[in-house]
Amino acid sequence: MRNLNLRILPPDGRVVLSCPPGTPEAQVAEMIEGHLALIKRARDRLQEAGRREFIPLDQARPVLAELLESIAPALLTRCRETFPKQKGYRQAPRLRIKQMSSLWGSYSRTSHAISLNSELAGLAPRYSEYVLAHELAHVMASGHGAPFHAALDKILPLWRPVENDLRHKRLPLR
Repeated sequence: MRNLNLRILPPDGRVVLSCPPGTPEAQVAEMIEGHLALIKRARDRLQEAGRREFIPLDQARPVLAELLESIAPALLTRCRETFPKQKGYRQAPRLRIKQMSSLWGSYSRTSHAISLNSELAGLAPRYSEYVLAHELAHVMASGHGAPFHAALDKILPLWRPVENDLRHKRLPLR
C-alpha cells in the first residue's frame, strides 16, 4: 500500500483509514483533520438514509398495485396515441414489483417487463408515475440519450422536477 485511504462505512459511519506501515502519526492526523467536513457530510447522509427502513414486499405490493391501476392506463394510452407505430406499446409491458437495492425501476426488452422498486410505496405517487413513465420511455429508446428524453417529454411532459426530487431520495440501507 502506497497511499492513505479514508473510508466511511455504513450503517454507523465508522471511519477506517488505511495507510502504509511506518506512516507518521502526524500525517494520519493531518489526513483526518483535512477530511473532517467530508466525514461529517457522509455520516449525516448515512444517518438520514438509516431513518427509513425497507418496506416489506408483502406490504408494498398492494399499495403499489393499487396506485399502478390508477396511473398505468393513462400513461399507456398516451404512449399508444403518441407513438402509434411502436409495437412495444400494443401489448402493455408486464409490471413487476420487487425489492431492489440500487434502482427505482428497470425495463427488460427481452421479457417486455417493467420492474418497480417496492420502496416507491413509501413515497408520493408522483414518483411512481415518473418511474413508470421513465421505464415506458425505454420501450421507445434504450439508453438515456436525446431519443429517450424526447419520448419521456411526450409521455410525461413535467418529468424533470420530479426526477430531480427523486435523485435526492435515498434508498434505505439494508
